Amino acid sequence: MRKWIRTLLCSTIAVAIVMSPTAAHATSPSNIQADVSFSDKALQSWIDQLAEQPGFEAWKGAYAEQTPLGPGTHSWLALIKQKPEGNTVGYAVIHAAQDGGFTIGEYGIGQYLYDKQTLLPYLEGDKATLSQKQPEIRYIHPLLAVWRTSSKSADEVEYNDAMSGEQLPLEDEVWTKAAKKEEQLLAALPQLLLSDSDAAAPTMLASAANPSFDPYGKLSWLTGDTPLAASKDDISKVLYRLKAKKPLQYTAERYDGKMRYVWSVTGFHSWEGGTSYAALESDEWSGSKRFIPIQLLAELGAFYR
Repeated sequence: MRKWIRTLLCSTIAVAIVMSPTAAHATSPSNIQADVSFSDKALQSWIDQLAEQPGFEAWKGAYAEQTPLGPGTHSWLALIKQKPEGNTVGYAVIHAAQDGGFTIGEYGIGQYLYDKQTLLPYLEGDKATLSQKQPEIRYIHPLLAVWRTSSKSADEVEYNDAMSGEQLPLEDEVWTKAAKKEEQLLAALPQLLLSDSDAAAPTMLASAANPSFDPYGKLSWLTGDTPLAASKDDISKVLYRLKAKKPLQYTAERYDGKMRYVWSVTGFHSWEGGTSYAALESDEWSGSKRFIPIQLLAELGAFYR
């Protein structure tokens, strides 16, 4: 109930949505193929660094299990698992870089993207109908990540959030428009690059871990407050506020104004090479956190004090 009240007040609030415009960016869980690879040593070095950070204690001694995000995409979902039980404690999205090596698109702790068990309760229909539906993964970047599910006859299409599984008010035309426009944005942003050799991962240069708070405690985007100045070229004010352990909200209106993300920002990681990731939380994620590049967030939405 609380969520739907917020949706009405905030011009349709939704959390964590995404997707890709072409079949080359889609995959069904049933046709995933094992495909190749970045240096396990570099990835493990990166995991081990994160294991020293607050909130990532469960990553100590953990390993990554990679699944392609789709044929032809050159992207993988890496589930971070504990030994020996294999419990999933986090995730990372990894992309092949055009000039060699691999980049980290996002990562997180707790709940993870594209968990089919999270999706199923939100799909419409009875058991017989559900057995005919074909979920596909669509991913371009953290704010463009969804399930697209169609019936075998392709006359019905549903879009669902990649993290929560909740149904989204999206249509193919709206998704495709956003995806084509924002694919170009990614090329202009700094990337956290992992080597495709046995070299160690880049070093974390700075971080902050702040207390959680209600992202809806203030509706700053509705009350006319001035957002914090931030862009892909200058995120210094965002980092300064997080280092000072002051509350910070993030919001982004998406898909022609049909929905709005609202997150609390509760920390950051800055890495060698110029990429910084904001720790984002929602009260609907049960203590989970997504770490998303701040430069990307600055271009697609606004930070509020």
